[in-house]
Amino acid sequence: MRLITHPPSFSRPCSQTINFNIEQKHRTPATSTTSGGDIKGGYVIIIILLKLSSEYSFPSDLFNRIKLENVPWYLERSLKNINLGSLLILVLLRLITCNLNRWNDVYLLENTVAVMLNLRKSIKNLHPYTCERLVKVLGDTLDKKITTLQGVSSGLIKIVNGGLEVENVESNLELVYCLIWRKIEGEGEVKIVREVLEGGELERLTDEGAEYEELKGYIVRRLQHLKSKIREIQKNVEDEEVFNYVEDVGSRDFFVPRVWEVLVGVTGERVEWEGRKIGLWKVKEEGGGEVESGGGDVESGGGNEEEKEEEEDSFV
Repeated sequence: MRLITHPPSFSRPCSQTINFNIEQKHRTPATSTTSGGDIKGGYVIIIILLKLSSEYSFPSDLFNRIKLENVPWYLERSLKNINLGSLLILVLLRLITCNLNRWNDVYLLENTVAVMLNLRKSIKNLHPYTCERLVKVLGDTLDKKITTLQGVSSGLIKIVNGGLEVENVESNLELVYCLIWRKIEGEGEVKIVREVLEGGELERLTDEGAEYEELKGYIVRRLQHLKSKIREIQKNVEDEEVFNYVEDVGSRDFFVPRVWEVLVGVTGERVEWEGRKIGLWKVKEEGGGEVESGGGDVESGGGNEEEKEEEEDSFV
């Protein structure tokens, strides 16, 4: 089991368990607010998801047991009959793109990809739009020759490979279709998809302007051969470790204020909070003692303004 620990505001640097090769200068302090929005509340949510995703049955239940007829709050696309796992991956992909474009926060990036990696073995019945977004973000990170993105793309390839494992690939034909359509190059199962499916018949269908259903039929005809090739490479692959969160000494001083910020922000329109009376921080006095400071930086009414962010994959 791999461990992801303590945010960057702690006394020690963030965990390097996942090697993202992100330069230190790109890191945004945990207490700052950038033009793209406030990321402080995101730490709490991601840590909760990381702990849940490390549980044995949680990833499988997301993809197999919980299905939503529609998602009215997701504004980028009308989503119908989507399992909760597909929706979670969409949200995590959005978080990754926003982070790369606006915040450049290494800790949040590591843990976001770690949550997705914990789900990879259970990826089944991916929603078509989730397949499209996953492959697009993967392709964009591979196309950009930027050090920051090398670890992100390698993590996303592992996630896609999880959806292409023998037990999952038949339920994820849409993912296979997106991979050959975008001509994604990678390793493992992604590489096998190109080797098995690309060639004479696919080129002929493409040149003839084949419709979606014709291309999907071609994938189905080649499915058994594809599964046999994937099974061969899986024999030599060891089970990868699960990422988990281990609470570090002093983590209460970081997370308690964040939880209060989320709570006050969500309930600010219905509850009149007296921010100055919320004691959050321990402040050292000159004499060496410690006193609890007021939570003056916690403001109520956080839900009055909403900012609609457009989907961005520029990574600049």
